[in-house]
Amino acid sequence: MSRRLENLAARRQSLVARSERLRDALALDVGAVAARLSAGSRLFTMGRSGPARWLLAAGAAFILFRRPRRVLRTAVRLFALYPALRPLVPKLIQYWRRRSGA
Repeated sequence: MSRRLENLAARRQSLVARSERLRDALALDVGAVAARLSAGSRLFTMGRSGPARWLLAAGAAFILFRRPRRVLRTAVRLFALYPALRPLVPKLIQYWRRRSGA
């Protein structure tokens, strides 16, 4: 019976050592992923501020259209539609405020 207990103790010790190695490896992997995600988190936090939203939207529009001429053309079209869309602006602002929790 003593031999069996020795085998179990040795197996337990090897499993504990393996668990420690795996835990250390996992901690390194999580650290690498956390470092990558922290940059994205900072970008999203910065994007939630007022002026940055407009800059990000303008940058996204520029990337989407890829040509300033298209962006200007779209801006002119939206400016022409502004009188029709103006009554919706306060409702949209209220919607955004409710959605952001402000």
